[in-house]
Amino acid sequence: TFMVEMTETAEMLEQATSKSLVILDEVGRGTSTYDGMSLAQSILEYFLRQLKPYTLFATHYHELTALDHRYPGQLVNRHMAISDDKGKINFRYLFADGPAEKSYGIQVAKLAGLPPRVIQYAETLLQKFEMSGGGDQLDLWQAAVAHAPQMDEVIKPEVDPKAQALKDSLKNMEVQSLTPLEALNKISQWQQDFL
Repeated sequence: TFMVEMTETAEMLEQATSKSLVILDEVGRGTSTYDGMSLAQSILEYFLRQLKPYTLFATHYHELTALDHRYPGQLVNRHMAISDDKGKINFRYLFADGPAEKSYGIQVAKLAGLPPRVIQYAETLLQKFEMSGGGDQLDLWQAAVAHAPQMDEVIKPEVDPKAQALKDSLKNMEVQSLTPLEALNKISQWQQDFL
């Protein structure tokens, strides 16, 4: 996938002129964070310095938004407005000035229907990654993963009350002392109670 992305980007870099309209969406997403961000910045600056086409460049690399200071009047940051009410986001479908204040990836994943356990664990990992700070990307990842709790440490498995009641009933049953008729009656009762 990343090779396709780079091949298409190479074609744009070869063919674009100052009269071109270039639209790029999330350049660099198919490789590691630092590789992707480095390529995205290099590609963007090549368009700005060399080719100078009219360019729409969507990116999740917030760090690239600082380039507007290096290219005043040439690069302008815009973002899609979102209202955030205590973690509940609403898309306002408005173009707003400046870069986005933060990422909303986990909230979007929640809106898309990812299971609550996945969302809760992602939120925990995000906090760990954000607290880990800079450094070499592999070292950053290894340090964060080494100190990140396992999913089951953070999110306790959801327990179905009926399944738990059946499990408790089985655990407390003295199987050796049951007659065949009592066992059949017990199974019949479970069918009524739990199915």
